[in-house]
Amino acid sequence: MRRALIFGVGAAFLVATAAAGESDERHGLSTFGELKYAADFAHFDYVEPDAPKGGALRMWALESYDSLNPFVLKGVPAAGVGLIYETLMTGADDEADAMYGLIAESAALAPDGSSVIFTLLGYLRVPNTQRTLSPVLVLVPAIRLTMPA
Repeated sequence: MRRALIFGVGAAFLVATAAAGESDERHGLSTFGELKYAADFAHFDYVEPDAPKGGALRMWALESYDSLNPFVLKGVPAAGVGLIYETLMTGADDEADAMYGLIAESAALAPDGSSVIFTLLGYLRVPNTQRTLSPVLVLVPAIRLTMPA
């Protein structure tokens, strides 16, 4: 019941936002003004697209771990295990506060800044299968972190 209620509220927000035409879909988000790269950029300026690919990544850490799950609430996840996941957006190293879509095709920020709607790329593939993910909208509410007084 709770899932249905949350889905219903999210769906109502998506329909209301789309109907009002208030959200501005962009290929990236920036706090400090305009983005450096256009929507159709192939790679960042500091990336060499012809660099050799392949190889192995070996990492070490001083601490121990007891889980390969980086999302555990108890225990210590292995160092670097979060590197196996892709994020919705990625930052550019030559811009102060810009985020560009990685697996998100576009992002629409609500006018009041309370939420972001991401549209996922249509050609995403589920690993080790031939299934592709259909483009979907992901509603992400803004989370405010507060420190106790």
